[in-house]
Amino acid sequence: MYRILAVVSPLPKGAYVYFFCEEEVGWDVDAIVTLFLCCSFLLCVVMATAYDIFSLHKEQKSKEDGKVRIQLEGGEATPEETNALNDDNKIKEVNGDEHEVAVVEENKEKPTERKKMKGIDIGDLVRAFSLVHNASKIFNTKIRPGSFPALNGIRVLSMFWIILGHTIQFTGYRIDNVGYVLTTILPKFYFVTVWNATYAVDTFFLLSGLLLCYLTLKTLKKCNGKLNWGLFYFHRWWRITPVYIMALAIWSSLLIHLADGPSANATFNGARQLCRDNWWANLLYINNLYPFPGNVAKMCMGWSWYLAVDMQFFIITPPLLILLFKRPRLGIAATAVVCVVSFITTASLTGYWGLKAGLNSGFYNNRSLENTGADRIYAKPYTRISTYLVGILTGYVMFAYESRRPKIPKWGLAVGWSVSTILAMIVIFGVWKTSSGKELSQGAAIMYHTFSRFSFALAVAWVVLVCVFDYGGPVNTFLSWGIWAPLARLTFCAYLLHPVLLFLYIFPSKVLFHYWGFQTFYTFIATIVLSYAAAFVLSIVVEAPTMGLEKMFFSQKN
Repeated sequence: MYRILAVVSPLPKGAYVYFFCEEEVGWDVDAIVTLFLCCSFLLCVVMATAYDIFSLHKEQKSKEDGKVRIQLEGGEATPEETNALNDDNKIKEVNGDEHEVAVVEENKEKPTERKKMKGIDIGDLVRAFSLVHNASKIFNTKIRPGSFPALNGIRVLSMFWIILGHTIQFTGYRIDNVGYVLTTILPKFYFVTVWNATYAVDTFFLLSGLLLCYLTLKTLKKCNGKLNWGLFYFHRWWRITPVYIMALAIWSSLLIHLADGPSANATFNGARQLCRDNWWANLLYINNLYPFPGNVAKMCMGWSWYLAVDMQFFIITPPLLILLFKRPRLGIAATAVVCVVSFITTASLTGYWGLKAGLNSGFYNNRSLENTGADRIYAKPYTRISTYLVGILTGYVMFAYESRRPKIPKWGLAVGWSVSTILAMIVIFGVWKTSSGKELSQGAAIMYHTFSRFSFALAVAWVVLVCVFDYGGPVNTFLSWGIWAPLARLTFCAYLLHPVLLFLYIFPSKVLFHYWGFQTFYTFIATIVLSYAAAFVLSIVVEAPTMGLEKMFFSQKN
């Protein structure tokens, strides 16, 4: 069956209408399997939650029925006496008088072993899927000793920044006042924060390297330098892959059934075909490299390039971590060498291919003209690793000063804040004039591409360290706000799902969007709310259960 769709678009001299036929999409095997998996996970969560609630109710009732009744000679004990007498069942002195205690226990069963199935605790298995158990963990805002709550705020605000950039970018594909946006909105000074939202990804690279280094060094210290590297890699793969597979499956097979429209069908069908061709590259975490040199716009779930790069960093990092633990000076030197190699590689590629910086279009030479969409440096590990290495060294500093707080004088704090602020401002606003047509020299473009992300990571690293060492003041208070903790736990799922929701909103529309500041802000806020709501569902149904299963099975072995 075919449907005829029409699109009307205003032009200066009137309007034009174009028609095309749309074929209804059938339910292929991949879509059916994805729907079956979603329903299966959801059914497991419903059943486990019901069982968990029933068990909690039964346990509470058992405790109430098993309460010890206290009888004293001469009358009933007061509540205060009862509490005191329940502490130990023997003669107590209450209010200066000695009473003989008779203890009567009713409905108090002998303790029994918890049910197990082939060595697996049924209670743990149920709790791995229980909504009650997992939701309580997600929404827990208590600060655990030894944690760094300021990282939660940094992570969530960075995610908001990414969502803002994607909201305006994706909406820009379907607006009717392109000329107004390009000539009036884009050159505005504040708007540079939108098209430079890509630096929020470098914050994630920084935090990833920081936590990996700090936690690994702590584990090595606790285990006398020994670590099961097989489990080290497996835990990372298992932490990311199941929920990643589910997001990929929804994007590539179910999305086309959730909406239709003039742009939706072509977009979603194209996305489905890309994933059918290259899904294996995503699961191997090489989708940013295959087919080389790659194009983010033609990648299965294009924003997943970040996961590939982060996994590649994770795989190659252990030698640096071992050096930092056993021979810190050599480890720091090796990290610096890798960083310098990355600088040289980035500068060489930028100069060779004639890449421009900021919003300058075109190239400084004709080497890239054959494939203008090729990704030469953006999603490549050898050009992005400098920010990750800043995180590694930041984590090492935190580990080195774990047992003592470094003394930073007031002038040192002033200098640090000033330098970090200036670095961040130069990186974000330094290419502002390119939005109005001013072109940077090729040398300036090479310098910007080579050092901008590294410099931004240094600025964020300063904020992390002053907050960790309790010099952050109101900045630390804000970033450590309890509300960030639940959102931080959902950030990974929000990253996977927020573009899906934006595509569902933008491309099925039968009319074009008209850019207007408040409407864009409204869409941005709505995307945040819906993304984290969807992230909660994905986390409860897939992410939290798979993590619970891993913990359960490996705790059994250990």
